[in-house]
Amino acid sequence: MQMGNQMVKLRGGSKGLVRFFYLDEHKSCIRWRPSRKNEKAKISVDSVREVCEGKQSEIFQRYSEGSFDPNCCFSLYYGEHMESLDLVSGTGEEARTWITGLKYLMAGISDEDSLAKRQRTRDQYPSAIQKGRGGGGCWQTLSSDSQPVLRSRGSACCRLKRVLQPHSPNRATSHLSPAA
Repeated sequence: MQMGNQMVKLRGGSKGLVRFFYLDEHKSCIRWRPSRKNEKAKISVDSVREVCEGKQSEIFQRYSEGSFDPNCCFSLYYGEHMESLDLVSGTGEEARTWITGLKYLMAGISDEDSLAKRQRTRDQYPSAIQKGRGGGGCWQTLSSDSQPVLRSRGSACCRLKRVLQPHSPNRATSHLSPAA
């Protein structure tokens, strides 16, 4: 993304403009050139509210069905008024790179190292559970969404597991079974 790509920038009623788009050196702005208003030829990553794949925006709907490959199209919605920047990349792979990269930047993941670290941590959860680590294995049957929160609660998670667990066959449950 920092190396940049040529893409078509679509506008309201006219044909698109070919521009060179790139992520600035601080990974904080998407910029393009050429532009007559160089200072306005940028969008802050912080102002991007949504990244949409395909030809979903109002601008894309104005173009005929076969005008662009949907795999190469995406839109950024940014600013207080949810303005759109509608782009057509040269290939579907370029579009996916921009879409994924922008979503990571929006989530606060700015480099591959932190992304790799998060992925490794996420990958280690299942193996830690299988080996019985992490809270003494007491939270193995709880949903994955609740596990990180419960891990910090120590033995409370074991009590919660006992409450949430279905009754085991060795426990006295005769009072719950229907009368014979």
